Amino acid sequence: MAQQTAAYFGLDASLIQRADSSIFTQPAKRPPVTGFSLEKAKKELGYQPKSFMDGIAILSKQLKLARS
Repeated sequence: MAQQTAAYFGLDASLIQRADSSIFTQPAKRPPVTGFSLEKAKKELGYQPKSFMDGIAILSKQLKLARS
């Protein structure tokens, strides 16, 4: 995701370094991968999630509006 964000905004992706949860000090252990099903939200609420890249495009538009 960081690489995609850098590419979208024309930033230097070589400055991004891979990291995992082992480098963060947390009092409790956390699972390496977490997630949940959106099926109920889609079915009952009509929720239609955006792709990551669509979300970045929306964010970009919002940032441009905020600067205006």
